[in-house]
Amino acid sequence: MPPVATLNDSQLEVLWSAVACGRPLPADCTIDLKMAATVSSLMASAHKSGRTEAVEKSKEINNELRARLVPFINEKLKGTKKEVEKPDGKVTVIAGNEHVKRSLHVMTEITVDGERIEAGLKEFGRLRYELARALKASDEYNM
Repeated sequence: MPPVATLNDSQLEVLWSAVACGRPLPADCTIDLKMAATVSSLMASAHKSGRTEAVEKSKEINNELRARLVPFINEKLKGTKKEVEKPDGKVTVIAGNEHVKRSLHVMTEITVDGERIEAGLKEFGRLRYELARALKASDEYNM
């Protein structure tokens, strides 16, 4: 039989922020650790899948807690479902072995904003290096 304990709104918020944002539980947290572990596990499953199916089917919580948890998680998940944008660029790489490199001229084709760019392995390696260097400099500048 699942535990009879239930959680109030502020306790659910604390557990959700711990799961969704990776925040630790506060030192003054009064939630039973076994209950916190169970509910956090269910919340993490819902957060990862974007659905409350695991909560609805769980035998580890009672019906009262389930009735509060499902709408709470659904409300939190509303803002997290976003359409994934397709990138503007496309990289097509044909890989081969050392024999292919000797017999064929291996090219890397990159399409950026509809413009097709072909580069040999050496040029593509240089492009990768310069791009990584620029991103690193940008990251260091923003810190």
